[in-house]
This record gives sequence, structure tokens and C-alpha cells, in this order.
Amino acid sequence: MQLARALECYSEMGRNYQLWLYPLCNPGGYIDGTRESRSGKDLNRQFWKKSSELEVQLLEKEISKQRFNGLFRCTAMIPVTACMASEAAL
Repeated sequence: MQLARALECYSEMGRNYQLWLYPLCNPGGYIDGTRESRSGKDLNRQFWKKSSELEVQLLEKEISKQRFNGLFRCTAMIPVTACMASEAAL
């Protein structure tokens, strides 16, 4: 969600793009505080490998259905505190 907040501050970065965000794709891992699924698999390593993991299957189906022109995975968070601070000064 930090990406969405950053784009509010730096709207030129996202201009002419349509972004689809899937902020929670591993609910079991989120609850357990890990990136692994409840079955102990790292879901990031399961994509496009005929995974048996339901979360991966559902997201692959969604991505294929949307027929995106491009995909990227954002694993680093974009700091938005500087943006918020500069807006407060205005």
C-alpha cells in the first residue's frame, strides 16, 4: 500500500499507467508472520510452475484472465515519509 501512497504524492510516476495491486496473496503466511504458506512453501517461488498451492493457482488464473501487457513484482517498500513531510510544508 506504500506504493499507492507514494503515487498520490508523486502522481507523475503513475501517469498513463493502470495499476492492479494485490496487497495480500498469502493470508495464512500473513497471519503466521512468514512468507511461507501454511504448507511450508515459499509462494514467491511457486509461480508458473504448476503449483499445488491454492493461493498461487488463484492468482495465476487472475493474472492470465486480465491479459496484462506487463508485470512487475515490488518487494521493496517506497518511503513516503519525505513526501508527506514536504506536503505538510506547503
